[in-house]
Amino acid sequence: MEKASAMEKGFYRPTEVATIIGFGKTMTYRLIREGKLKTVNVEGNVRVPASAIREFMARYESEAKRGKLA
Repeated sequence: MEKASAMEKGFYRPTEVATIIGFGKTMTYRLIREGKLKTVNVEGNVRVPASAIREFMARYESEAKRGKLA
């Protein structure tokens, strides 16, 4: 049986997001704190919607192409 794609879940823990986007935990939490990576609070737990991960990655790629990463 094949392993399921990481993007099949609806919500992810910040540590899972770090693995998906290829950044460390500290950088991922900074992105969350700065509002660059959207989150939701699910019964007291911070989760990142899969759609927010896709949006962040698309924005990051677009900014990288334009040379505007900050």
